[in-house]
Amino acid sequence: MTLRLTREQLYELVWSEAMSRICKAIGISDVAIAKHCRKADIPIPERGCWSKLHAGQKVTRTPLPPRDLATINVIERGGALPPELKARITGEPGIEGEPESVDVLTARFRKRLGKVSLSHDLTRADPAIAKLLSRDETIRQKMASSSFHWEKPLFESSYERRRLRILNSIFLAFARVGGLYPRSGGT
Repeated sequence: MTLRLTREQLYELVWSEAMSRICKAIGISDVAIAKHCRKADIPIPERGCWSKLHAGQKVTRTPLPPRDLATINVIERGGALPPELKARITGEPGIEGEPESVDVLTARFRKRLGKVSLSHDLTRADPAIAKLLSRDETIRQKMASSSFHWEKPLFESSYERRRLRILNSIFLAFARVGGLYPRSGGT
């Protein structure tokens, strides 16, 4: 059975009881719930939160940040929501409320992303860019030691270096907002 929750519903659930109890009731691990929360930008209670609450100490609930274009809104996972947990969430599980306009979501994303500026050099390179630069350096070393080397470095010209700097800036900005991109084995 597939469990569908909106990010607001998962937020309500995570802040209603200790994650270990919720996990047992749903039938998934606490690591899986925490991973879904990270993906959907849902803050989770800090360790010891429920112990503090039972001891009578005050615990502040971290508010749910507004959603933007990069934030998923529906979480799907195997498992079932028992009636006692279903009573803790508002609305029907997995049914979204009124959709927000794309312009509002775009504005929030732009604010979170900030300014993306072109790097002047590649000293702070994204891992994918660093891999390309390392490959070129290996080719250069092989060319220096042998006169019969067919392969040439790809990023020798200033034009190609500029392309790498642009890609590097995009990749670093994307990583800054929590984005991941597929990294293939080849180049």
